[in-house]
Parts: sequence; structure tokens; C-alpha cells
Amino acid sequence: MEITSQYKWVASWCGVAMVMLVPWKMLEWTWLKPKRLEKYLRQQGLTGTTYKLPFGDTKEIMNTTQLEPMNLSDDIMPRVMPFVHRAIQIYGTYIHICLYVFII
Repeated sequence: MEITSQYKWVASWCGVAMVMLVPWKMLEWTWLKPKRLEKYLRQQGLTGTTYKLPFGDTKEIMNTTQLEPMNLSDDIMPRVMPFVHRAIQIYGTYIHICLYVFII
């Protein structure tokens, strides 16, 4: 009987640990890590908009790119790739984009 009560005790402590660990990891992933990265980038001289939970600049950029209908003769870059277009506007034509190629 004591063995099963020990298993229950261990299982309950594992459950408590998981209940405490999962919210901490979510907080770390959604808020602390992006803010830490933002601080490091600002120390290196890269300025930009501050981190906003949960979507950042996505809503603002999408609203500015889709406010009016597009003519056929217009430049399609702001509509197709709004994040790249904004980076080019802010930082100039030389931007570094990492492309990972996986060879199987």
C-alpha cells in the first residue's frame, strides 16, 4: 500500500511542477525572450518599433498596405511582401535575409 501512495505523491509533485513550468515557459517565449532580444539589438544600434504582444507590427503594416484598392500599374511590392518593403524603406536597399536550405 505504501508503494502506491508514494507513486501518488510523486505523480502529484510532477503535476504541480508541470502546472508551474508551462506558464513560465509561455511567459518566457511570449514576453521575456523578445524583450531581451530587443534590448540586445538596441545596444548594437539597431532601432525599430518596440515589441507588442501578441502580433507586433503585423496589424499596423497590414492596415497600411490594404487601405485602398490597387491599380494594375502600381508597385506590388508593398502588397506582396510588406515586411520586406518596410525594412527596405527604413534601412535602405541593403538588407540581409537569412535563407536556410535543408538538403535531405
